[in-house]
Amino acid sequence: MPPVFSHDPLSAVERGMSWRLADLPFALVDAASDGWVVALIALALFAWLEREVRDVLEVFLPLAIALVAAGGVALLARSVGAVPRPVGGSAPALAPFLSRAFSTGQVSAVAAFATYALLAYGKRARAALLLAAAVAMARVAAGGHWVAGLAAGGVVGLALGFAAYRGALRIVPRGHLHRLRESRRLGAGALADPPSA
Repeated sequence: MPPVFSHDPLSAVERGMSWRLADLPFALVDAASDGWVVALIALALFAWLEREVRDVLEVFLPLAIALVAAGGVALLARSVGAVPRPVGGSAPALAPFLSRAFSTGQVSAVAAFATYALLAYGKRARAALLLAAAVAMARVAAGGHWVAGLAAGGVVGLALGFAAYRGALRIVPRGHLHRLRESRRLGAGALADPPSA
């Protein structure tokens, strides 16, 4: 009896399911680097590091503004004068807009988060640095962006994270970020002072 199908559908499924070992981690890091996901990760990290909801919101709001600004800078850079991506493959209707690669909004968002979190919490926010390193490595390995675009996104994110932190300190001079900074200074100063006899 001849086969019902000219090819075995189960072997097609099996071939389609074969994937490289690094595909899943790259996909997770790629999803975690979207601006809105970075905002949720930051909110979760800050909630874990803080006890009061008011303190979480006071720390999170300047970062949220920086993340929106990172997305805006990336969209502006794409529309003004970006270079084509090294690899194609976007939707036909959005292709003219999405085919621009300078600077990357995802790297900007993660760099802003890492910079802001490290300035606000110091060593307690090392998880933000790990996320930033993972996103940078995944973006380089994926090949969807030029290295210059990734570097520009990182610089924009560093600047926005620093500006958000400094702006929050200036707008609310005796706020929670100021208290965090002072507690780190006192903790480091107490360790540096030699014990008196």
